[in-house]
Amino acid sequence: MGDLAVGALYDHDGGFMYGALYTFNRWGTPVYTTSNYENNWSGEGLSSGEYYHRVFSDSCGEEVKGWIHVIR
Repeated sequence: MGDLAVGALYDHDGGFMYGALYTFNRWGTPVYTTSNYENNWSGEGLSSGEYYHRVFSDSCGEEVKGWIHVIR
């Protein structure tokens, strides 16, 4: 069984970013989407590899893009 470390997403002022989260595989296919992200995504069911995310923050009006590496 593998582990996935997902850090909380913070805005520039250090506050947790609440809002919509979209996570994609390397081909751009959505693998997880929620309109109310609360730092509760575990990556369950995903294979090892890199995934990309976009967060639209309700708390600060920002869009943040990044990546995460899943290791199983």
